[in-house]
Amino acid sequence: PMGGYLVDIGSGDVLNFPDAITVDAAGNIYVADMSVFVFDATGAPIDTWESTDDWSASHGIAIGANGMFYALDRVNSTVNYFSGDGARLGSWGDYGAEPGEFDTAYSLTTATR
Repeated sequence: PMGGYLVDIGSGDVLNFPDAITVDAAGNIYVADMSVFVFDATGAPIDTWESTDDWSASHGIAIGANGMFYALDRVNSTVNYFSGDGARLGSWGDYGAEPGEFDTAYSLTTATR
């Protein structure tokens, strides 16, 4: 339905400060809220990708055409990348104003080509 209510996700104590959301081809919902919370299309929790010392705060999330997930870490000024099952594979970036550096980045997106 156009503009109609579909589902609540993250009710109760699950989400604190949701900042970004994306949906994969299967309809799973990914919410960046410090960690990354994964829900199925009905809103039922599937998984949580917990933050670690290497990445501490997801403030943006996007899915690449390659099936990889990218999460913006505003605290560490990095972009972390994950496999489809949530395994953190690495990151890039640092704080600053030079190429490849970030200063208070708020969102990210991916291209399909």
